[in-house]
Amino acid sequence: MYDIEPAWPFPVPVGLPDQAFLETNAIAVHDNNNEIRQWASKNGCEIITKHRTIGTSVELISKVVVPDESIAMRVVGRTLAAECREARRRIACLVAACDVAPETIESAARMTGHEQPDDFDLLVSAVRYFRHHDVTGMTP
Repeated sequence: MYDIEPAWPFPVPVGLPDQAFLETNAIAVHDNNNEIRQWASKNGCEIITKHRTIGTSVELISKVVVPDESIAMRVVGRTLAAECREARRRIACLVAACDVAPETIESAARMTGHEQPDDFDLLVSAVRYFRHHDVTGMTP
């Protein structure tokens, strides 16, 4: 969410069960695996699998690969999608206002992610002011 250049496709790890859990709950694991496979297919995501053995070799989903931002925004739900869009807006504002390393912009966006949009916009206004004015000797 806070990367200047988001990396797509984005692989999301799926927690794989340990051997003991797999052997004890093989049917539940299999059902869960099928649900993830159907969800990924329905939402335009690919899957990456790993082979595990429970008497025989089984193929379990280890990652769901989200191909692009539009699909990510669709599948995460409205609340998180709105947070992501706001984070992207903030990154764009910081890139335009600051001449600093991308890592610094990403860090600043992350640190101010909880701030209200108006407060963030005031921060960016202050950054622009300090960038173009000599503030030597000024105090808060």
